[in-house]
Amino acid sequence: MKNLVYQLPIKFLVAYHPCLPLFYYKRLNNVINSVDSRQRLVAKKYISSIKAQNPHIENWWKDLNQSPKLNQEKYLLKEIYDHPSSLDEISPLNQWRLHDGKLNLFKPATKSSSSDFEQLGIRPRGCFYYPPGGFKEWHTNSEQPGWRGYLVGIDKPGMSEFIYENHNTNELVIVNDAHMNVNLFCVPKEPSPQVWHAVRSYCNRFSLGFLLKDTARIELILHRLDKFDDDSEIQFLITKLTTLGASSLAWGKKSFLEHLINVCKMLYVANRPRSEYLAGLFHSIYSTHEFAHDLQISKESVEDLIGSRAEMLVSTFCTLRNRDLNIIAGTVPDHSLLSSLRWILLCNRLDANLDDPRLDLLNHVFERKMK
Repeated sequence: MKNLVYQLPIKFLVAYHPCLPLFYYKRLNNVINSVDSRQRLVAKKYISSIKAQNPHIENWWKDLNQSPKLNQEKYLLKEIYDHPSSLDEISPLNQWRLHDGKLNLFKPATKSSSSDFEQLGIRPRGCFYYPPGGFKEWHTNSEQPGWRGYLVGIDKPGMSEFIYENHNTNELVIVNDAHMNVNLFCVPKEPSPQVWHAVRSYCNRFSLGFLLKDTARIELILHRLDKFDDDSEIQFLITKLTTLGASSLAWGKKSFLEHLINVCKMLYVANRPRSEYLAGLFHSIYSTHEFAHDLQISKESVEDLIGSRAEMLVSTFCTLRNRDLNIIAGTVPDHSLLSSLRWILLCNRLDANLDDPRLDLLNHVFERKMK
């Protein structure tokens, strides 16, 4: 792996399991919406008061500016003997327990059975709320090795940080949290070196933690993520699309080219067939009923660039009447294209809008397919 810590939008974990992005997006939104403005103010005051009343907790906050190894024994002992603070009952926030510099959810805002997590190949590792001034002190999670992710929701960009020490350089690295992005890293099985990490927030920060049980799968995903920008074929095709004018065409809050690249990248990282991810890169290159544009390129030119099967996927995706419903229902002219069309549609909708109700229908299709 190129990095010790990866940060990626939740939609890219479609590569781990096609239903995971929507499942966790909804779950985190439910948690965020369960805490109103009055409760947030109460939580902020509690964090401020506990730091003022307990100098050792205030020192943990200050220690985030320096290497954890300066107080390594203290933090290792805390991990071993850690337990919730005695100040864990906050009546206006009775579903949360105060635990030093943050709050832990102990009454889930969303009911999920263990089979939901089992099907997704993950194990939940808690739900956390960091009001302004909230933090998690230096720790390693060494008692639970493996790949873990934290999906983060914040109400102010640039006001929350995931901090870790790069054990190769002894450098402190600050990763600015991004809304609905996952901070992903591996806790090694060996006692040394460990990935010392911490959290510091100046805004309302919510996070859901989970362990990814399929190590081989997540490492393949990150390997392909690292490879994507160096794939000469894809970069050549991106240049062609830029020349065609795709980068100048608006698509929501991003350019059309950015959207095409995102769909291709999700499919590429998921290790889908070459024809499929190349079709993803061109999936709306012909003007459609839903997205009309004036980019000019012939079917023959597209076929020369990405191959006949990929072009057939693009053509079907662009011209099929009632496209989304027919792909979801499985009523397409060439059934051999169905699986690829569903993957392209799923990635297209994930990049467009995670609140799109069609994603629920797609998730049902993929759930049935993967059982």
